Amino acid sequence: MNSSDACHVVEGCPGVYIDAFQGHFLRQKSKNPNALFILSHYHGDHYQQLPRNFKYQGPASIHCTPITTRLLKEIHEVPSHLVVSHPYGATFDYEFQLPVDSKTAETSNSHKERRQDKVKVTFYDAHHCPGACIVVFELSNGNVHVHTGDMRYNASLFQTFPRLRIAVEKNKIDCVYLDTTYSHPKHDFLPQEVAIDTIASQTQALLAKNSSDRHSCSRTLVMLSCYSIGKEKVLLESSKRCNQPVYVSATKFRMLQCIDNNGETFESKEDGHSISVSANESTSTYTRDLSTSDIHVIPMGLAGEMWPFFRPNFQKIAKYVQDLDFGIVPPETEMGRESPDDAAPTSKRPSYDKVVAFIPTGWANASNWNKKNAISIKDVVIESINGTPRTIHVEVRLVSYSEHSSFSELQAFVQYLRPRTVIPTVFSNEADSQKIVTRFQHLLDHTKAQKAFFRTMTSKVDKTQPAQDEYITTDNENNPSDDSIVKHQQFCNTSPCQHETDNANVEITQIRSVPSGEESPGNITLSHVETLVTMGFPEQEARRCLFQCSNNMSMAIDSLLGACSVQSAEIHRTCRDAVNGTDQRGKSQKAEAFGAGKRKRSTECTQGTQITDFFQVKR
Repeated sequence: MNSSDACHVVEGCPGVYIDAFQGHFLRQKSKNPNALFILSHYHGDHYQQLPRNFKYQGPASIHCTPITTRLLKEIHEVPSHLVVSHPYGATFDYEFQLPVDSKTAETSNSHKERRQDKVKVTFYDAHHCPGACIVVFELSNGNVHVHTGDMRYNASLFQTFPRLRIAVEKNKIDCVYLDTTYSHPKHDFLPQEVAIDTIASQTQALLAKNSSDRHSCSRTLVMLSCYSIGKEKVLLESSKRCNQPVYVSATKFRMLQCIDNNGETFESKEDGHSISVSANESTSTYTRDLSTSDIHVIPMGLAGEMWPFFRPNFQKIAKYVQDLDFGIVPPETEMGRESPDDAAPTSKRPSYDKVVAFIPTGWANASNWNKKNAISIKDVVIESINGTPRTIHVEVRLVSYSEHSSFSELQAFVQYLRPRTVIPTVFSNEADSQKIVTRFQHLLDHTKAQKAFFRTMTSKVDKTQPAQDEYITTDNENNPSDDSIVKHQQFCNTSPCQHETDNANVEITQIRSVPSGEESPGNITLSHVETLVTMGFPEQEARRCLFQCSNNMSMAIDSLLGACSVQSAEIHRTCRDAVNGTDQRGKSQKAEAFGAGKRKRSTECTQGTQITDFFQVKR
């Protein structure tokens, strides 16, 4: 996950920080007892610099799922009172303070007065590793933001999440903070269950040749590369097929106990394949006794390097086998070197003449080189226990397996949500981030973006009352709406050509314009009309919309945008400068610029379409 602040904060939710255990977030923001820190899952690139051994003192609490809670308390040793657990699907409120707007501040006793607001927060299964979650934020203004942390999108799973599904149905999704680990079109993976079956079946075939005599030198060792947590389904299925436990390090064993003790079932279904193993069943799947297993879990990176291209580590694998011959416990894990107390039993250890190491990774098909060298083989000479050299056969096999979304899955997810904007959370630099965003532009709801743009432009002149809470509900409750909202909805439900027909009887002379500040029902504010005209809307249409929307500027803009679309970035800049008063040109120069823009757009019209000022209105 990128260290950029934009990846760790949520728009409209001050005091909310996701996977932000680094830099000024950890040094300063965590000192605020009212801050909401969220850990999406227990991977090193997400908990980052979070202190271990009870050194984290907050006072900001860390909110996470039950599995991540156990890992934080028992493995990371974060004080229990600073970790708050939330099950999947449970919604909780987070209250925060916002500065009052200028209109309220003028009538208050203190300009420093702040108003309360809140956001509803829900965790859902991210289909990544045990305990991983995506986070859904429902703001009081009706907008919904989604932060994916790390995820593997599965439509049959994600589209069952109630609050997310309702937000999609109501077209409320605004921002998506997207796991863009594999956001290039070249990244495409097999379904997880196919990859799991591939590894488990090959492991079964390899170990079927082993002699029942565990002291025989003609034996095969299978290595499975894993992170600290993740890929558990590979281990469970391999153990089940081979009818033997999987050897893991002491730290890995403790982590798996944390996962098992949560009482969950690891299950995934996709394309007709199913892998399901209960937590209780998996308790006997792992062992610390080297003499009972020919399947060893090793850290990612031991069997081979993947960046910038695949390079197998034949010598490291051979050294691992040589250490086993000499009774040396495999020394390294992701979490550091094991202590002597964690050492596995040293008696009756088998000796191996063949080793096959599997690397399940999303980078398996990332390049032609990786595809060509997906199976790499070499005979390596090592020293035997009696001092004579012996040769072992070493194979490293890449398998296309990922717990992150492929590019096509990311596209499917964004298409399902139809958000206003996508914010990448994995990128190399700002240019790369912008390039990633462009790959999803055609899937965004640009109407939302246009409305948000114009709301920011008119924020100085449109002082409407604070929006009512529009939290998503899972029942059929209807939010109360006033007459102006009803009028607005009725107006939006008619086509542009009907607007002209239905309102033909409304004489412009009957609509009384009043100076700014003298707003009352039935009147329209002159400054509002001028603002809309400055944006490029025809004056008659602007007056008509304001009248229909009871002088509500935001509603008028929404109505006009229902039939209009901004044509270019040039128009954006012109409108913004004009409304914000930052355009210092003379009146004649502005008029000339507007006219030039109009003429330019007119040349780009298609048949049956007429450009009115800077907007294309379908007739």
